[in-house]
Amino acid sequence: MRVGCLFHEVYYTGARSRSSCPRTVKRVGIRPTVYDGSTAFLIAQVMAFWQAGQAIDNGKYEIRECIGGGGFGVTYKAIASGDRQVVAIKTLNRNLFKSDTEFDKWQTKFINEAVCLSKCSHPHIVEVREVIREGNLWGMVMDYVEGTNLAECVADKGRLSVDEAIAYIRQAGAALSVVHDKAMLHRDIKPQNIMLRAATGEAILIDFGLAREVIFDQTQTFTNAGTECYAAPEQYQPRTASKRRTKLGYYSDVYALAATLYYLVTAETPLPANFRQQGIPLPAPQHHNPDLDDKVNDAILTGMALEPQDRPQTVAAWLELFAPENNDPIFCFDRGLDLYNLGRNEEAIASYDKALQIKSDYNAVWNNRGIDLSKLGRYEEAIASYDKALQINPDKHESWDGRGVALFHLGRYEEAIASFDKTLQINPSDDIAWYNRGFTLDKLGRYGEAIASWDKVLQIKPDKHEAWYAKAVCYARQNNLEDALKHLQQAIELNPKWRETAKNVSVFDNIRRDRRFRILVGE
Repeated sequence: MRVGCLFHEVYYTGARSRSSCPRTVKRVGIRPTVYDGSTAFLIAQVMAFWQAGQAIDNGKYEIRECIGGGGFGVTYKAIASGDRQVVAIKTLNRNLFKSDTEFDKWQTKFINEAVCLSKCSHPHIVEVREVIREGNLWGMVMDYVEGTNLAECVADKGRLSVDEAIAYIRQAGAALSVVHDKAMLHRDIKPQNIMLRAATGEAILIDFGLAREVIFDQTQTFTNAGTECYAAPEQYQPRTASKRRTKLGYYSDVYALAATLYYLVTAETPLPANFRQQGIPLPAPQHHNPDLDDKVNDAILTGMALEPQDRPQTVAAWLELFAPENNDPIFCFDRGLDLYNLGRNEEAIASYDKALQIKSDYNAVWNNRGIDLSKLGRYEEAIASYDKALQINPDKHESWDGRGVALFHLGRYEEAIASFDKTLQINPSDDIAWYNRGFTLDKLGRYGEAIASWDKVLQIKPDKHEAWYAKAVCYARQNNLEDALKHLQQAIELNPKWRETAKNVSVFDNIRRDRRFRILVGE
């Protein structure tokens, strides 16, 4: 997590946290889902509707390869033409559905879920970039990650230590709490759907469970052995006229998260709930791992209670049974992130402070504390917090950039530029730092240097419309009509929102009478 671009703060929408900016840790992505079960209904060959080398969404993405598929979806690896980032694009598998009408119904649900997911910003949730359409096929564009999932991790290493397993479950639980705060369910928590980022080993929640709903609706049974062991009992019940299905709730995800912890600490898949409903008892985790302490053993069994009312009703309530917040800095940190995303900055700072009481050298906490303090306008305190982060890790370029933004707001422009320069020494491809540096130089009237900084932004991200608009403003301020119009036109072509903005800011008053300007802004 980091601060956004200064230009936006002053000229467009006010201070904000941009979901497109990197967070404390770099964005991550999705791996292809592997469905390891099979039925006659689902073993139909996955059709790759998009081929390698194909440009989609008006050339915005180029398909590199089809990297996975199963009964529900097809996943492609692609390159974004603008920033050249590798992305994953997931679509529905047309072969799953019996008619176009049925396919259209599920595509609508698929798109609605993608839009909702795009609002769940959290470092432990895969980031949904956007939804695209190519012909009659919709796709969900997500960040791509190299890494492994928890199922593969256990297969390679055997059962995990309790501390390691709980750390992953806490991270996934923090992500899940954000999903629940948005009145959504994941519906498909299992080890295969919790990725471990290769660079940091942190857990990332992927593949939300519309897949499960689709497959169950079509087959009235779970076909994936990896799925059925983690599904809550209420997810097995068919929709029939004679029997009303038990409503799914947050407790359904609690069951799956508890079942996932069962697997991590035992290396044994838990007994499916429908077997248990037939009277076959679930072996306690301690049966497979005698070294497991009673608190964790009992919390798993409580979370996996067959009746929803017998389980903790929220993830936080379940985690409190064995991993109370007060004792763990990671949990406090994640809680702070959740509060930040809800706009509750004072509470977020209090949660960060609690984490620092436990672990005073927690670099990411000092950095994010600085972000929240900046959001509250407490810039001197923010700088002190960034300085703490930089004492621990002098190469954390996001902290140098955040420090520069705070210095800017205090009017200490030369120091701000020096801080941005330090960011860029560490990471020359940091387009946000180049952007903020350009704005600060513009503030000092050093227009040529400002434009050179924004040119750097556009070398890195040619479709960054904010930089085109920033240059247009800078040229207008210098009464350079031709360049101002050229750059404004490009900004509006990339994002029409700048048309309305240009109408209402005084910086363009000197060219407002020009017919070309009036045409551009629709006056």
